[in-house]
Amino acid sequence: GLKPRCITRDLSWGTPVPLKEMKGKVFYVWFDAPIGKMVEESGPGQIIPIYGERQCSFPYCYVSLFINGYGRRMDSVASYKHDCFPNIAILGYLVTMNDIGMPVSVWIYYLISSRPETSDSIFTWKEFITRNNTELLANLGKFVNRVMKFVTASSFSSLYNIKLRASLEIAMEISRKGNGYLQESKLDNTLFANSPKKCASVIGVSINLIYLLSAVFSPYMPSVTESVARQLNALLRNIPDTFTMNIEAGH
Repeated sequence: GLKPRCITRDLSWGTPVPLKEMKGKVFYVWFDAPIGKMVEESGPGQIIPIYGERQCSFPYCYVSLFINGYGRRMDSVASYKHDCFPNIAILGYLVTMNDIGMPVSVWIYYLISSRPETSDSIFTWKEFITRNNTELLANLGKFVNRVMKFVTASSFSSLYNIKLRASLEIAMEISRKGNGYLQESKLDNTLFANSPKKCASVIGVSINLIYLLSAVFSPYMPSVTESVARQLNALLRNIPDTFTMNIEAGH
């Protein structure tokens, strides 16, 4: 059922077709793209193109053939629905995070956490702000900020299934557990004064949980990871298989 598909365009820019009879023509960018894919994926690891649902014929027909000809194998194709921007003309419309004073990581978090994996999602500024305030700040931000402030104030310095949304939620769940742990432990100045050993244990676990979170969030919000590592005075780390106490007493 495959049909011929045009791979050239009459444009003044692009990669020229190296044939005399095709002078003035360039390769269509979607034909060009698989070549870039082969360069990107020349190392070890899975090759999983991600496309919108209406574009799947392209990776299945073109990308898979190019990658196969290059001696590699495309493991699968991940498709998703659409992010809908009502009342916004997408073409020529650009909002940068600098325009609204937001770190780009906040935008990345929103896009992945609302990723249209099973149905279309609809973007609104109201939901974007709400998700930032009630999820990122109220969960991850609250946990990191509470422990960091306490450490400073108390001088206590001694994706194989390609489910990006689900994996981000797992990262947020780890942070929720951290907030719950602080609540159960009743971390405050009273605990510090009356039970210093218990307080030290709570801080030790929490600091290392934050260190774990810095790694877990790195694929989504690398600038947040770098910021947390800086505050911890620790090296950037890979995502570990198990929870370990890498930051020890006296750090």
